[in-house]
Formats: sequence, C-alpha cells, structure tokens
Amino acid sequence: MRRFTSLASAVLMLLCLGANAQTKVTFIPHWIPQAQFIGYYVAQQKGFYKDEGLDVTIKHPTESHSSYDSFTEGECQFTTTFLTAALAAYDKGVKLRNVMQTSQGSTQMIISRTPINSLSDLKGKKIARWSIGFNTLAQIVDKELGIGIQWIPTNWSVGLYKSGAIDGTMAQSYNEYYQLLASGETISKDQVRYLRDLGFNVPEDGLYVLESYLEENPETVEKFVRASKKGWKWARENRKEALDIIMGIVNEYGLPTNPWLQEKMLSVILDSAFEGEGDLALSPTALDFANMVLKNHGYTKKSAAYADFVK
Repeated sequence: MRRFTSLASAVLMLLCLGANAQTKVTFIPHWIPQAQFIGYYVAQQKGFYKDEGLDVTIKHPTESHSSYDSFTEGECQFTTTFLTAALAAYDKGVKLRNVMQTSQGSTQMIISRTPINSLSDLKGKKIARWSIGFNTLAQIVDKELGIGIQWIPTNWSVGLYKSGAIDGTMAQSYNEYYQLLASGETISKDQVRYLRDLGFNVPEDGLYVLESYLEENPETVEKFVRASKKGWKWARENRKEALDIIMGIVNEYGLPTNPWLQEKMLSVILDSAFEGEGDLALSPTALDFANMVLKNHGYTKKSAAYADFVK
C-alpha cells in the first residue's frame, strides 16, 4: 500500500508539472526598446503571456545582428517589421506570415529646414534617410512624383540635421520628429510633408512568424497573438501606467530618452494601432495597396495573396 501511495504521488506530481509547463518562445522587435513596442512589453510584465502558458523572452537587435537575421536563422519565433520590408522578403522566397498589425498607416514624414511651398522645393536637396531598411516608401514617393531628392544615408538623422549639413531629413512622426523638437529645433507645419498625405499611406509595423513555425505550432502562435493584443488594448486604456512600464525598460537598458519623448511616441503609436476597425489586423485593402506600390516600382515581382500572407 505504501509503495502504491508513493507511486500515485509521483504520477500526480508529474501531471501537475506537465499542466504547469510553459512553452518557451523568443520575440525580437526590429528596433531598440521604446514605446513603439509597448503592447508586447505590457503583455510580458502584466503576465498575459504567462496566463496563456507561454514563457516569453524579449530580446532586441544589435548593430551587428538584425532582428531579421535572428528571425530567419531561427533564433526567435516572433518578430516585427514594416509591411514593405516583409513583402520584399516574401517576394524573395522567405515564407513569413503576418499574424497581427500594430500600424494602420504610414507615420513617415519629410522634414525640411525651410518651408515647402511645393514638392519642387525639394528638388536636388540633401535629405537624410536611414542607412539600413525602411526607406523603400520614401524612395518610391521620390520617383513617383519626380521630386529628385539627393538622399544622404545616415545612422542618426537628428544629429546630421542639427549640424546643418543637410537640407532636411526623413523622420517617423513618433520618433525623430519629437527628438528634434526636444533638442530645441522649431519645426513649423509648412516644413513637413507626410507620405500619407502624398498618397502613400502604407501601414508599417506588423507581427510576423515563419510559415513553417505557424504550421507546426498554431496554438502557440494563437496564444502569443491573443496575449499581445490584450497587452496593446491594456496600454490604450492605461496610458500612464504603460508609460511607467516603458520607462522602466529603457532605464534598465540605459537608453538616452525621457518620459516626454516616450509619452509622445506612445500616443502616436496607439492612435495608429487602433485606427479604423481597431482589430490590430492587416486589412485586404491595405495589403493590395502595398502590393501595387511595390510591384509598380520594381521592388517586388509578384503580389502576395492575402490568404497566403496573412493568418
């Protein structure tokens, strides 16, 4: 009887351990810690991933190793990137799938040192752009509208703009724009042109997994997406506490930012995430438009079908 009781206890313990076992996954967003990725940080810190039975590790890219490298090399199961970048990779044969969309439109803008009365004012001007990734849409706008911008690749457009070495810069309305304002720059409305207002309102950040991982782990992907959406919605309803969460993370990493900058970023990011239907999904219309823009300008050879590209 004693042996039976011991055996039963051992079996019960193993069952309990199995029931409490959590699936380990890694998520790497495409940039450093900031309010741009608030929903994922909230989901981790508020225990939403844990509630779904997930043990999530959040890492960040480095100068020598991008999130895309980590994603395609199998170092993470989930990553974020711009829709244009995802479609370009998909066109080259990378089997990725969009499982959530946290940007419903373009936040990119051109900031000129002088007023822009017409786009011809930018002809021949030296405009800074990011040296790696996410410049596709700006270059398409330049070609489509025949502006003739002289692009200057840089890793930090804010510093180059402030030095007076360039005539203007590309910026995200939630990031570099506010960095310039915080540095003391005065930027009037007539110095700015949003790409969306020029007819190129292509969504940006989305959440992606490899098709192979999705097929093998559909429940894990569903759980991660469900918890992440809960994190984004919680952040929308609790912005002050969400700001506290992101400030705790950036301070932990020792990043040069402040509550004012992160609050501004948080506001723009959340407004973009829940624009329209507010379901944090990529719409067929948005995908069709992005396909058309990229294909028409030779950045992709074929259009991605919604049923194949979006879960």
